[in-house]
Amino acid sequence: MLRFTSTALAVCAGLIASSSLVMAQQANAYFGVGTAYDTSNGQAIDTFGTGNPLGTPKLTGLFLDVGGSAMFTPHWGVGAELNWRAAQGNYTGLNYRPIFYDFNAVWQPVKSKRVVPEIQAGLGGVALHFNENQTLCDQFAGCSTFNVGSESSNHFQAHFGLAARF
Repeated sequence: MLRFTSTALAVCAGLIASSSLVMAQQANAYFGVGTAYDTSNGQAIDTFGTGNPLGTPKLTGLFLDVGGSAMFTPHWGVGAELNWRAAQGNYTGLNYRPIFYDFNAVWQPVKSKRVVPEIQAGLGGVALHFNENQTLCDQFAGCSTFNVGSESSNHFQAHFGLAARF
């Protein structure tokens, strides 16, 4: 996750730094906190081959967000953002953390003193990171937790968004 966070911060810093070189009309950087929700498909998965399948969970939780945009003309610009789940969740016995990222074209069709509508479209992806931790206890040494495995799954996605700035 740290690699994606540092990459996103570097992209945002690059957008803001290069915006003065190309006479940008506007540059924005932001950090946010929000939530996401999606239902489960109800599939049961026997993750550990024990004969006891576990149901897939719904997507919920607190998400952190960092991003930025630069407008190169009064109406056209580019943007990028990174969203990740603040804490790991449980996915059929494995700890997981989704990370969503995208790179966008930004269009602001009209501008007024009070409201600026914005349309974004772009490409990105989701990276799912799975971890399995185990705790072993010994009567002399006590208990310790260690990571016995880590996997990642990456998926391409398209992004479309509408917003209104006040």
